Amino acid sequence: MSAVEKERAAYLIVLKQVLIARDLAETIAEHDPGARVVLAQTCAEALRLLDAVPEKVVLSFLSVSPENISGSALVNALSARGSRTVLMGDDAENRGEAPGWWVLERPFTSEMVTNLLRRTLTPQGTGLA
Repeated sequence: MSAVEKERAAYLIVLKQVLIARDLAETIAEHDPGARVVLAQTCAEALRLLDAVPEKVVLSFLSVSPENISGSALVNALSARGSRTVLMGDDAENRGEAPGWWVLERPFTSEMVTNLLRRTLTPQGTGLA
């Protein structure tokens, strides 16, 4: 890949609510038109789908409680690929951001999602590990 060519990115959305997942995917596609957006309804399904994604998964949106990400096979696989994690849902909103994840609060707007996408441009040492 030449220096001029942008590395193609991928994003993962794990959310049972299909309409919300599609809305999120649309916002991502508007921000990064060449990116692949992978949708899954469960972490197990997402883990299977990841095998077919050669691109770097830049950001993953997971509807998972913060207590359930430690030791999660999906989160470990995403972390190994350099993905940053955004948690969604009541537990994540109540707990807030912490080292290891960001939070997308509801009701979210396109601007909120775009701000998270922009945060991925920050060096790995700042923001999320």
